[in-house]
Amino acid sequence: MKKIILLLILIITSNLYSQEKYKEMMYDNSVNFYDVVKEAENYFKTHDKSKKGSGWKPYQRWLYENESKYYPSGDRNNTDPNLGVKEFLKFKQQSKTKSISTLTNPWNELGPYKIDTLVTKPTAGIGRVEDFYVDPQDTDYMYISSRSGGLFKTVDGGINWEPKTDFLFSCGVNNFDVSPTNREELLINVNNSANQNSNGIYKSVDGGNSWTVTAFNPLDIITVGLGQNMRVNKLVYHPLDENVVFIGTNKGLYRSNDKLDTLVELISNIEVTDIAFHPTDENIVYFHEITNHINKIHISADKGLTFSTSNEIVGNNADVKIILST
Repeated sequence: MKKIILLLILIITSNLYSQEKYKEMMYDNSVNFYDVVKEAENYFKTHDKSKKGSGWKPYQRWLYENESKYYPSGDRNNTDPNLGVKEFLKFKQQSKTKSISTLTNPWNELGPYKIDTLVTKPTAGIGRVEDFYVDPQDTDYMYISSRSGGLFKTVDGGINWEPKTDFLFSCGVNNFDVSPTNREELLINVNNSANQNSNGIYKSVDGGNSWTVTAFNPLDIITVGLGQNMRVNKLVYHPLDENVVFIGTNKGLYRSNDKLDTLVELISNIEVTDIAFHPTDENIVYFHEITNHINKIHISADKGLTFSTSNEIVGNNADVKIILST
């Protein structure tokens, strides 16, 4: 019998997670605007603003965009983070009779087409890929997702790419997963690329040609209880049971037994950043939690119904990935 070894990859960054509380507060509308400003200003008193990647410029952009909205009270409780989604759906309902084919001046792509085109930029490139899938039986068949660009598909090994989410209301897809038994069936998390808040998980059964919203829908607060400011960190089919889906979020762990037709919250009030499965025992599931800057690995022996917790992982690790080695 092969021995299964659990490996943890700790990715440590110069900007420690525990010191960037203001970033969490920025997109939590329950926090007063001026409390965010106070937290951010205190942070930058001890950090070099001129250093690339310090976060100073994004913070200043956020400050400029939002200060006039919440002056003078700073109260953000009456702001609906899903307003854009609701207005899009309203517009879509009102415009059912209109067709894109009626456009007289369609858009033409102008590039750039090569990575070396943007030679003046410190991180030259033409896009940020968040996730990818390659069919193990047909490596010409691939999906990739982009934080701001959505989901793309190729069937010829990357020579041609077809966008699959252009007509969804949000442009970002930060993670997705493909059914272990059917490459045409996939789940995507549609998110706001600015703050990473989820606008819902969508399912396709025809390779991305059409989409339907699943039970993981932030607009359905009463039924599911997802609420606002929900971020999806991990979305996975169970590799040995195609009906079971796990979702790791900044507010807890969710599970579905029917490909997200219904949804159950397993654990609340924690941030789940990674989920992994035992390669031969379908009942064993692992997930990583970071709450109050404390890292833990949770292990289930009953396919996620209950979990036991490992000892704390000491240190301010910005990211933890779970890898199982045989």
